[in-house]
Amino acid sequence: MSLKMWLVLLLGFVNYPLEIRAEDKKNTCAAHEKLTVFQRRKYGNVDFFRSWDDYVNGFGNRDGDFWLGLEELHQATKGDDMSLEISMMSKDEKEHFWAKYSNFSIGHGSENYTLHVSGYYGNATYNALVYHNNRQFSTKDEDHDDRSSDNCASRLEGGWWYGNCSTSNLNGNFNKTDEKGIWWRGGVPDQDLRSRHLLGYSEMKFYKHKRYAAQQKWTVFQRRKYGNVSFYRSWDDYANEFGDRDGDFWLGLEALHLLTNGDDMSLEINMVSKGEKDHLWAKYRYFRIGPGSDNYRLYVSGFSGNVRDGLLYSSNRQFSTKDADHDGRSWVDCASRYEGGWWCDFSDRSNLNGNFNKTGAKGIWWVHRDVVLCCSEMKVYERD
Repeated sequence: MSLKMWLVLLLGFVNYPLEIRAEDKKNTCAAHEKLTVFQRRKYGNVDFFRSWDDYVNGFGNRDGDFWLGLEELHQATKGDDMSLEISMMSKDEKEHFWAKYSNFSIGHGSENYTLHVSGYYGNATYNALVYHNNRQFSTKDEDHDDRSSDNCASRLEGGWWYGNCSTSNLNGNFNKTDEKGIWWRGGVPDQDLRSRHLLGYSEMKFYKHKRYAAQQKWTVFQRRKYGNVSFYRSWDDYANEFGDRDGDFWLGLEALHLLTNGDDMSLEINMVSKGEKDHLWAKYRYFRIGPGSDNYRLYVSGFSGNVRDGLLYSSNRQFSTKDADHDGRSWVDCASRYEGGWWCDFSDRSNLNGNFNKTGAKGIWWVHRDVVLCCSEMKVYERD
């Protein structure tokens, strides 16, 4: 354990549930093992509108467009230790998408190679495999979908885990641009049902979970849950500390600076939407807070999460409060405008320290008020 983390522990800042022995960490915290590609669409020279036997056994060229085979997929993923990664590129090559699932397995042939996925995160607009979870595989000559009127595999010219019919079609017709093509659903969940990202490239691969002996040691420095602590505070309050560490609180900018002034810390943000419908998270591999002489400037990079990046333009910004305006705007004080203290940027992408009891601009939200929140928790931990 570093001197820094011992110091923080002694000061009482760390939630420290379990000590990990050095030998345990060495054995269990290695990076994930080799990726196995099982599907690729890139050149368009392999027909994917195939029979059941072809999909069971595999087809194509592993150096080009190919399908590994459902039976081999089942054998490789039948344990409880595999994850899925999907890389995609739009037909016009302007957008790159990715989706990951922390848990991935393919069922036995006796259940028609049912898909099991969970734990989605990625930059794709929509979790398009959630609809296909627990669906059996279908082809033009083996119909296991939910439609009684027709065969989804024939209708969409592919083989897939269709339901009634699909929110993705990565094994569709490479040369078509309608529903028979290669696509991943776009749009907003429960809206834009026919919105699709038309793709010119996809690659699906699985790998063993990245394993940890225990949760990393982290320091919670912000929590909004109960609404009984005002976050519309002065500069001195934000520089030092306020609230109750067992409830809603802010650790203090000076403590954050001391904790992160090296180059070895990461940030995790957990959020819950109003109505507690959605549980969201964002991580930044690199996280640091500058000194008070620079108004506790924020530095973050290396984003991942199941939401869009709400700190995209806050990085390299100074902290502002209602009585200390460092947002760089001459015409407005964003801390007063949004009733909180934050690293304000010109695009206003997040406001986790806003007014707990308000909605709209003054409330607690993430990315242009797209996600209105009831709860948030920010924590820092040593990077692997």
